Amino acid sequence: MLPLPNLDDQEFIDILEESKKLIPRYAPQWTDENVHDPGITFLELFAWLKEMQQYYMDQISQKSKYKFLKLLGVKPFCASPSKINVEVEFKSMKPCILLPQKLKFLAEDIHFEIEKEVKLYNNIIEKIIVVNEGIFKDVTNINIDREIAYYAFGKNPKVGNEIYIGMHNPLWLKDKVSIFFHIYDEYNIKRNKIPRDFEKLAQINWKIYGNQEGKEDWYSLEILEDDTHSFLQSGNITFKEVPHIEQERRCLFEKEELYWIKGELHQSFYDVSPKIEKVSFNVFEAIQKNTYCEYIDVPMQNLEQGMVKIDSYLGIYGDTQVQMKVKDHEWIFVDEFVKKDIDEKNNVCIIEIDKKIINKMNLLDQSWWRMIHYDKEFKQKRIIGESNGLPNQIIELPDKEIVYDDFQLQVGRINEEHQYIWEDWEKVEDLETSKPRDSHYMLDEDLGIIQFGDNEHGKIPYIGQQNIAVIAYGISNGEQGNIKTKDLMIVSNEEYIEEIKANNCGLIQIGKDKETIEEAKLRMEKELNGSYRAITEVDYENIVLSTPGLRIARVKVLSLYRPGLLGYPNKKAENCITLVVVPYSDEERPILNKMQKLNIQKYINEYRLITTEVHVMSPKYIGITVYGEVVVKPYYRNGIESIKKELKKFLNPIDSIHQKNQWQFGDTVHRGKLYDLVNGLGCIEYVKRLSISASGTEFHKNSNGDIEIPYYGLAYFKECYIEMVVDE
Repeated sequence: MLPLPNLDDQEFIDILEESKKLIPRYAPQWTDENVHDPGITFLELFAWLKEMQQYYMDQISQKSKYKFLKLLGVKPFCASPSKINVEVEFKSMKPCILLPQKLKFLAEDIHFEIEKEVKLYNNIIEKIIVVNEGIFKDVTNINIDREIAYYAFGKNPKVGNEIYIGMHNPLWLKDKVSIFFHIYDEYNIKRNKIPRDFEKLAQINWKIYGNQEGKEDWYSLEILEDDTHSFLQSGNITFKEVPHIEQERRCLFEKEELYWIKGELHQSFYDVSPKIEKVSFNVFEAIQKNTYCEYIDVPMQNLEQGMVKIDSYLGIYGDTQVQMKVKDHEWIFVDEFVKKDIDEKNNVCIIEIDKKIINKMNLLDQSWWRMIHYDKEFKQKRIIGESNGLPNQIIELPDKEIVYDDFQLQVGRINEEHQYIWEDWEKVEDLETSKPRDSHYMLDEDLGIIQFGDNEHGKIPYIGQQNIAVIAYGISNGEQGNIKTKDLMIVSNEEYIEEIKANNCGLIQIGKDKETIEEAKLRMEKELNGSYRAITEVDYENIVLSTPGLRIARVKVLSLYRPGLLGYPNKKAENCITLVVVPYSDEERPILNKMQKLNIQKYINEYRLITTEVHVMSPKYIGITVYGEVVVKPYYRNGIESIKKELKKFLNPIDSIHQKNQWQFGDTVHRGKLYDLVNGLGCIEYVKRLSISASGTEFHKNSNGDIEIPYYGLAYFKECYIEMVVDE
């Protein structure tokens, strides 16, 4: 790496003195060099200017830092909006209500909107019963209050345990329906993000009580999508439609007839027993942004009898303009051939296109329609300016904090046939690599400005009046969108809005402001130091700790070791790595189950060298029992409890809170250290005798009475038998 030159290597006084030394050479007649001389004043002024120039020349500008990051493949992240779960409660008797995509919610003065169409069903959960080894427990009252959580399948989940959900109304089985489960997740070690190909730790079979061909029984429900991954995290479980089953009421508990579904635990390899805070209907995601304008491209073959149905909120309640594609990235407006109607029953807008223009479009090579929907109040803002024909033109947008990925614009021009053509322009990070004919522009979403090229790096837009317009536009509050407000107000004039109540039931994605250059630099340094290949022991440890879907408490990497190898480390297994993994668990001495091993092995295989043989195992726990006789000080009570407490704290294999006070893998348990520990307690006068023993296998007691444990072993406190004697 080339050394950076120091351009700011002179101070003001040094520059001034060096200038004074040149006076006799260039102006021998100048003899008065005192501070009152006007010439000296000018020298001081130019010395100060030179020092300032040197200082600024020695700095690296933000623009240069951005280019350096780009060379390293790092780009500062754009601002990201927050996401929340919205729960809707019914106040009417309507069986269902359809909410269009982009429907807006207001939390104080912050907008949220749903990204896809949501169908709400009018249903109430009346009962929740947990069955643990045949014992029924009603947890309905706990389910109402999210401050308390209850075990879904008991504290020790076993195959065959069940959870029953009793409903006031039957499920809407003619359509897919979702039930949301709020899963307790306040643990010291957070679960790593669960991927789609995750090997599930459990399997829950869902059934519904109903009538099929005159026979009442429990019938299987097919899961379409399980966001919870069998109760590992909060999310919706979506069931596939089953129109052939007629649901029946059944008296299951306390002589109350309800419509029931149940989940039966078919396979259980949980790390911690899942706890539920609440079970709800009608919970969906909303993203913190306010979309003013959007467009939808529709291919010709998707038009049914010249019509297209749009389920977007802006399409239904906003204004619409339609464009027809004439060439690549070139469009013309055909509003005079378009008719728009609202289907209030199905909550969609229907756009009908005249057959004359459709027949004309069939003659074109590329047949596409573009539906541009925008808020009625945004109509005047959609045209953001006009080209002045000058290079590097900058145009201010109506707002700041623009959603970068949602922004798109068009530039209008008149073609040879005197038609007004609207051309799609491409948004780029910078214009330095753009060619003279590239239709590129830059967007600074924070400042709310766009910049065009100079005909060398990106072309200058065509000169015209009001010929620069946005076709996609939205704003977000970034970090300020991380709200705690519970009540949400739906922004709509529809009658059904008054019949439902919306609540914010928790953040699922934290909103962030745009990443600064310095933050991107720190992230780059962290990424460069990250583990992308399993080479060193630290690489293996970091990779295992980040295994998707799992909570890992501790990892010990044993190089050149294979399970069962005797004489290690003097004897070695070539090209072998053994990972001793402690999973996070409710148990005091956690052991890996087969599904956890499978996920770790599957994940580490993506990073290991092809010639390396990797083994995954649980630690060997060695129980330590302490024997002895101690003299206690007068008037002290509960001495044995104090000794047990300190020994358990010292011989602790898992410290999931601080990860500091825990026994190290393979450390010998020295009798002398335990002697000093007990002798140092405030209630102990002195220790008369003390010895230790161990339970289990694969340990060795040496001649000093110390317990030597294997490299993959962890010591824990088992019991103590200490006689207390009062010093008379």
